[in-house]
Amino acid sequence: MDGTAYTIVGIPSSFSFGGSDFFNGDAYTPIGQSPDWALRDRKMTYLHGVGRLKPGVTLDQARADMSTVARRLAEQFPETNKDSGIALVPLKQDITGDTATALYILLGAVGFVLLIACVNVANLLLARSTSRVREFAVRAALGASRGRCVRQLLSESVLLSVLGGLLGLFVARWGLKGALNRLPQALPRVSEIGLDARILLFTLGTSILTGILFGLAPALKISQTDLQATFKQGGRGTIGGRSRL
Repeated sequence: MDGTAYTIVGIPSSFSFGGSDFFNGDAYTPIGQSPDWALRDRKMTYLHGVGRLKPGVTLDQARADMSTVARRLAEQFPETNKDSGIALVPLKQDITGDTATALYILLGAVGFVLLIACVNVANLLLARSTSRVREFAVRAALGASRGRCVRQLLSESVLLSVLGGLLGLFVARWGLKGALNRLPQALPRVSEIGLDARILLFTLGTSILTGILFGLAPALKISQTDLQATFKQGGRGTIGGRSRL
């Protein structure tokens, strides 16, 4: 490269610092192997470095040490280093910038949408349970315990929630490509956004949890039915396949 022979010590499958222009390149070489003129040129203040703090050293301590180095360089080379300093920034902060706040707001908005949807479905289940009072009264009269009735209703609500989660994954996979095309290029690590095992596990856990939490109220309400009062009301119940859908 540039007339100099190098020994290749590694070929990483991926190497990026969040799309930063300072670190993108086809190959990387130690700065010590740069031409002598480059190392002697004190105007090369565009250089950036990535380092790891020693164990037990805080970021404030490292900043204090580098400030001392910068002050000594300014005294030794006033023409090039007088108004220059050394800034230490956590790598994560340098990559993500202020996008964390926007992403947390988006996460909160999605959480509220999920909460509203769950409350609406819980109300629908609660309203539907009123039409099944006689059905579960008959089940209880035939020997079904309160726990058995609660488990059946919870299994129905969890099944509904899991089906909703699967539908959500399908919509997410279908719309992900279009969403990524509309995301600003400044958003870090856009290329890493996708559906993986973590998303599947999170969706499964959220679906089961919301199914239990928001299906519990209708299940407890219908399980506390007064059998005698229910049978006295008479009328036809919704026992059968008409209410299954």
